[in-house]
Amino acid sequence: QVFETMDKLFKEYGPIYRENMVWTKCVNVCHPDAIETVFRLDGKTPYRPPVEAWKKLRETKNYSIGLFNTYVTKTIN
Repeated sequence: QVFETMDKLFKEYGPIYRENMVWTKCVNVCHPDAIETVFRLDGKTPYRPPVEAWKKLRETKNYSIGLFNTYVTKTIN
């Protein structure tokens, strides 16, 4: 049912549309050309929130949390 709803919304709003969720905003994209457009509009230094589940898993296994999570953590704190 989720895919049917998204298909309906893409038909109504086009290949890129934004939803305001309860806790966040979400941009939905359905075509490779549209994905390129979104990435190009994101700016020179876009903000990407850390993937908390991935970070926690890597910490519990004593792996490096990775450059992305390290950069974001240092930038936010």
